[in-house]
Amino acid sequence: MPAASTEHEIGEIGPETRDHLFGDAQRGTPSHLRKGVAMTRGSGIIAGMNRVAQIQGMDRATWERHANPWSFWTRLPILPLLTLALWSRVWIGWWALVPICLLLIWTWVNPRAFGVPESTRSWASRAVMGERVWLNAAEVPIPTHHARAARLLSALGLLGIIPWIWGVFALDPWAAGLGVVLVLVIKLWFLDRMVWLYTDMAKTHATYADWLR
Repeated sequence: MPAASTEHEIGEIGPETRDHLFGDAQRGTPSHLRKGVAMTRGSGIIAGMNRVAQIQGMDRATWERHANPWSFWTRLPILPLLTLALWSRVWIGWWALVPICLLLIWTWVNPRAFGVPESTRSWASRAVMGERVWLNAAEVPIPTHHARAARLLSALGLLGIIPWIWGVFALDPWAAGLGVVLVLVIKLWFLDRMVWLYTDMAKTHATYADWLR
């Protein structure tokens, strides 16, 4: 599908980073994608998430491996396990750094730990592909209602971190537990929205549609 002309300067992420992360994702938006729907190009939240993705070395090949459901579901428990690892300072003192470091290493290794899935039709795979679409919104605009929901859920997820931090610092199990539940529930809600986003964008964007197999 040929690339459409670009009538604006791309902000937040440069062309080298964009090509590194998204490969053949087109520059600009096809005219038929703009018809009848308000589009949004991105936000500071997307820029921040892109920086995190860059730090973790999330190139195109890594994203494809991360779409493996095993990668998705084994990444989800990291926050509860990190909570236990931080809490373990009460029982094992400085040795708590061992499980903490192992979890941080796993956070980086996880997207690379499993092979590219034969099928990407599972909910987990489409959630990961939706995240890629969301991170590429500065280049390929997404419908405004999706962008608004994603920004709101991202902000709510950050608010959930507050009781978690306090709970871990003050050794308050109720606050820590509340934080973990809030973050995970909102994260899953966000990811479900990413499935919806991917489904909508794949209908009108050939590059995204090619990710589904």
